[in-house]
Amino acid sequence: MKPSLRTIAQSLNVSAMTVTRALNSHPSVSTETRRRVLSKVKELGYDYEAKSRSLRSDREKNVAIFCSDCKLYDDNLCNFFMRLHYLAQKRLKSAGFQPRQLDLSDDAEGVLRQLGECGALLILGPLELPGRTGTALLAEIRHRFPGLRIVSVLGEEDDVTAVVPDDYSGGVLAARKAFEAGHRHIGVFTKINELSYRKRFRGFAGELLRLAPEARIDQIFFEDDVNRENEDRLRQETLDRYFGDRPSAGLPTLFFCPNGYVTAFLLEYLRRRGYEVPLDFCVFGYDNLEIISLREPEVTRVYFDLKVLIFNAVLALQLQAGQKYCRNTVIVSPNEFIPGATMVPRTAMRR
Repeated sequence: MKPSLRTIAQSLNVSAMTVTRALNSHPSVSTETRRRVLSKVKELGYDYEAKSRSLRSDREKNVAIFCSDCKLYDDNLCNFFMRLHYLAQKRLKSAGFQPRQLDLSDDAEGVLRQLGECGALLILGPLELPGRTGTALLAEIRHRFPGLRIVSVLGEEDDVTAVVPDDYSGGVLAARKAFEAGHRHIGVFTKINELSYRKRFRGFAGELLRLAPEARIDQIFFEDDVNRENEDRLRQETLDRYFGDRPSAGLPTLFFCPNGYVTAFLLEYLRRRGYEVPLDFCVFGYDNLEIISLREPEVTRVYFDLKVLIFNAVLALQLQAGQKYCRNTVIVSPNEFIPGATMVPRTAMRR
């Protein structure tokens, strides 16, 4: 019969935990107890190193997935992060990993200790914590778990491999299509405090003005709010001010919305005001939310594939395991343009 931690502990009249701690040189175990344990392990021929290797192998297969509750369990109709989380679990399992959901927004010591049982951490979305910066938390994780492999999807954290859509090129792509359709006055929605919005705006504005220096771009700012109803109210007020201050002739012919939810909100707002898309306004979206892809009329949009993002993220984890990847690499996923019914050539509009 092969010896086990339990049989060793019983023969020494100590607990199995004491034996484990002794073998790991835990400071709470006395020198004498550690000597007795090592002597008994040698006497019984217990292969502790093999057991240790097995535990390390199991730990390497465990991947903690973090997606904050406010994103994962958001009750709106276009839960982007719920789908992202599902795809991440599916891909990790197919690659031989064991995914574990982790809530880092809970600062309890027990939650962070779970990372000690994992070989990698996959962060879905920006690392947003109440009352604490993501940078500070990552610094603590790095200090406590220096060997932990970390990949962030859609968030660009310092010293972490990031997998993101090519936001700047997505804006460039939308600008070229707008130019080809003859549009020279365009409204672009953006958020000052969101990096992806700023990149998409810079790509769009830079490319359009390169192609048509005389083009006019209205930058329309939306504010964030943790409460969805309040955020919708702020958007409503922003649009009321924008449309109320301008005669019809002074309004853009096309709107570019660098976010799927904003696209849906704008289309509904235009409908309530009695406008018809695309005869009165053409609309470009940027996203891959189901609520956008299934909408009538079908939305013209710049699209990035979530499956490609997750595939690249899991591949980065695998390459990091073989030390073939730098930690601070940024992996960009390409975009494609999907023409829909919310765009027509400028000459086909009635405005």
